[in-house]
Parts: sequence; C-alpha cells; structure tokens
Amino acid sequence: MQKVTLIANGAQGSAAQVRATRIAGALDGFEVEVLCRKGSRLADARRFATAARRADVVYAVDLASAPLLGARFRSSSAKLVVDTGDAPSAFLRVVRAPRSEIAAARLMETYAYRSARAFVVRGTHHPRFLREQGCSKEVHVVPDGVDLDAFRPVDGDGLREQLGLTDAFTIGIQGHFSWYPRLGGGLGWELLHAIALRRDLDLHAVLIGDGTVFSRCAGWRASSPFRIDST
Repeated sequence: MQKVTLIANGAQGSAAQVRATRIAGALDGFEVEVLCRKGSRLADARRFATAARRADVVYAVDLASAPLLGARFRSSSAKLVVDTGDAPSAFLRVVRAPRSEIAAARLMETYAYRSARAFVVRGTHHPRFLREQGCSKEVHVVPDGVDLDAFRPVDGDGLREQLGLTDAFTIGIQGHFSWYPRLGGGLGWELLHAIALRRDLDLHAVLIGDGTVFSRCAGWRASSPFRIDST
C-alpha cells in the first residue's frame, strides 16, 4: 500500500491542518499520515524530512519553507504535490518586506515549480497565475469546502439584536487580521476606512477572527473617525 504524507504549514487546529486532515479523509486505499507544525521552522523541517523519506507521495499544504524543506529529502521515486492558496513573493512585495525575504520566497517558489509533480489550488484564477510564473505542471482546483455536519444556517436575528445591528447593512470578514506596519494597515482596515468615508450610510462591519489588528483597536476608540463597539 502506498503511503501519502500530508505536511501542513500550521499548528493543530489551523486552517492548513484542517484542510490536510479533510484531504486525508478522502484518500481511500492509501496509508495516510498528517503532520503539522509544532516547533521552530528548522526543527519541524527535520521532522518532516524524516517522514518524507518513508513516503511515496508528499503532499505539502501551503507553499512554505518548512514543508518544502522537509519534502526535499523524500526518496527519488516519491512524488511531491503542493497545495497552495497564496503567492508568497507577491504578498511580500505588497507588504513591502525586505528584498532578502522576497528573494528567498522567490527561490522557494522556483524550487516548487520545478520539483512538484502537481499543484492543488483553491481559486479558479490561480492556475493562470502559476502559468505566468513559469509553472508547467498539472494544476487542479480544489476549493476549501464547508462541513455541513459542523456548520448549518442559523437564525441570526438574536445576534443582530444583541449587537445592535437589527435591520442594519452589515459587512462581515472572517480571517486572521494581521497588522503590517510598512503598509499601515491590514485585513479589515480598508473596510473600516471605507465605512468612515460614507457616514451618510448606516454601514456596519463585523470582524470575526484573531490577529494583531485587534490589539490596535483599543487605541482607535478615541481618535478614529469610526465607532468601535467591541474588540
């Protein structure tokens, strides 16, 4: 029986680990192992490398250094599949990261484009982006799914009333809200400012998740052009 080792670039409970586990659950007829991040990048890469040596297929969830460094030590006959929803070097350019970080990300991407047997992406425009970057490998689109046994539509009227949003036009964003000093903002920041510019409209934002943006909200209460009810 062939062995598939899925390496998630995230801790237990992270989005990467959840995606890896769901994909593993769909692999019938294979011996499957799922690994996730536990320590430093180098320590995890060593652990991933040990597992990759025993695998017939290494499935890296996220285009990141620790999974790819571990996958580098797979056997010559083992196949590498890279599952990604991001373009690391492009993202680093947007957040104005140091040139050394951008160059390192680009080297990592080049290695993946050359070494992977196939790519799995989540968005329908991502395959075209990979082609533009010089990737000639197979690309399959597998969107993030929703477990209907865990998530069901619920009546949100009670929550709207609790938050004071009854009959209000509300925009929600769910994710990890990181603050990028070089940009002076992050995910959700543009929505708050867009709402501040349209004070003539009764618009509300609900941010669901965690991240460093929320630690800055306390300082915005007195000085911001928009009202922040809770963080």
